[in-house]
Amino acid sequence: MIGELAHTLRMKLLRRFALDPEIKALRERVERLENGLNDRLGAALDERFEKASREEARLDGLQARLFALQQLVTASPSARPPGAREAVAKLGTPAVSVILPTYNRERFVGEAIASVQAQSFPAWELVVVDDGSSDATEQVVAAFLSDRRISYVRQHNAGSSAARNRGLEATSAPLVAYLDSDNTWYPDFLALAVDHMSVHPEIDFVYGALVTFLHNLNSACILWEPFDRERLVAGNFIDTNVVVHRRELVARYGLWDPRLSRLNDWDLALRYTADKRAHPLKALAAYYRQVDSKRVSETIDADPEIETIRAKLRSSQRL
Repeated sequence: MIGELAHTLRMKLLRRFALDPEIKALRERVERLENGLNDRLGAALDERFEKASREEARLDGLQARLFALQQLVTASPSARPPGAREAVAKLGTPAVSVILPTYNRERFVGEAIASVQAQSFPAWELVVVDDGSSDATEQVVAAFLSDRRISYVRQHNAGSSAARNRGLEATSAPLVAYLDSDNTWYPDFLALAVDHMSVHPEIDFVYGALVTFLHNLNSACILWEPFDRERLVAGNFIDTNVVVHRRELVARYGLWDPRLSRLNDWDLALRYTADKRAHPLKALAAYYRQVDSKRVSETIDADPEIETIRAKLRSSQRL
């Protein structure tokens, strides 16, 4: 009997507490706090997981880039792709036209020419286009003209784009490469580029790695990235000095834009890769030097050229 009374009293108390507004509000508040805490804990765990995933992806990307850079410095030109010898022979001689514009670089143009002569691939022609130099550039180049692969053209000063266009007019090889007069090539660049393009006729545009201490690469000295069209639209990572392309691209997409000086290589890369991806070579291509104050990056404002290139890009996308 006492047990039944106790049970009845207990149930009445529970019902009273359950119906009491303050008790009910307190219980609801506790439930909200518990739910909010669970939500915050869940969101924190999700954020931590996403952050860990991003960090893992970043580390994977760095590891992949490190491996690619290791391949750059350990690649052997003796390990030619199958069929390269026969395919390269079909290109004829010369297989590559090298265009070297120069302006008042008498102290350095000889080193650039010598780096072309030092290429392990010998079937090239080189035209030095003197863009109206007033120093002894012509006399320096003259010392190299005993090499019949080298020629010299002089024009009134019109800028690097016009000089490269003059070089294209003066040459005829099926592949084209460019070297600025203050930079130098690594000796196996042309061999690796020509071998690859000869056995892959579907590839029209290749680029190698630029060794530089002047491009703000965040504790790195090699400018080289896998090809990404969106990344290229955002900003250039393919320097003039590391490019080899098929001559037919000139007829298809046009010459160098003479309106541009500082960012003309970006414009060319955007136009020449508009319909087909470029191929990144795992090869050291060029050494980029700052030898004087004549470099266009030091003398020409980039903003107007950026707007010109972006306007051209917008126009091409509307076609």
